[in-house]
Amino acid sequence: MIREAFRIVATLGMIETHQGRVSRVSEPATWRDLSPEILAARLEVGVDDGILKESLELRRVIETEAAALAAERATDDDIAAMRQQLDALDGASDDPQAYAAQDVAFHDAVLRATHNRLFLQLIDSMRELLMFVRRLSITASADRIPTSREGHRVLFEAITARSPEAARRAMSDHLAWAERVNVGEYRTARAALRSERHGTT
Repeated sequence: MIREAFRIVATLGMIETHQGRVSRVSEPATWRDLSPEILAARLEVGVDDGILKESLELRRVIETEAAALAAERATDDDIAAMRQQLDALDGASDDPQAYAAQDVAFHDAVLRATHNRLFLQLIDSMRELLMFVRRLSITASADRIPTSREGHRVLFEAITARSPEAARRAMSDHLAWAERVNVGEYRTARAALRSERHGTT
């Protein structure tokens, strides 16, 4: 059992093993951060807020320009798909887990509207990470959902208006808000929890 556990964490890049030598913990830069196993463990024990910030930086690089391309290229079917996902977000506002899944689906619809297959392949490789970040964001505070819904609505309206600049700005604003709540507020909440555990104020 111990040998199997070592094999799993080695596969995840978390330890270095050498025949006949002591195993050691690898540098975090070598860890496979997008693996479901590492994400689940981080959700269980409390994630380093660095992974939240890095994931949002990556999304901002990709999705801000994708929104502009969607405004230029979206077909009527693409617009209909985004509208359907926007309605689904409204319908899931009382269920944070369902809302998180619909949130991912809405952003997928925006990416599909770029008609750039590489965008979708890249984001698909990040799917577990995106769900992980949204679970932290949405479930941490119920009052975040209305702000999230409004950000999606503004983005959708910019795309349907065929305004690349407005779409780019709407996505940038939406992800800037996400970074504030995901990183800033999560960091504050984790600090408060640590203080509580140690009996400090």
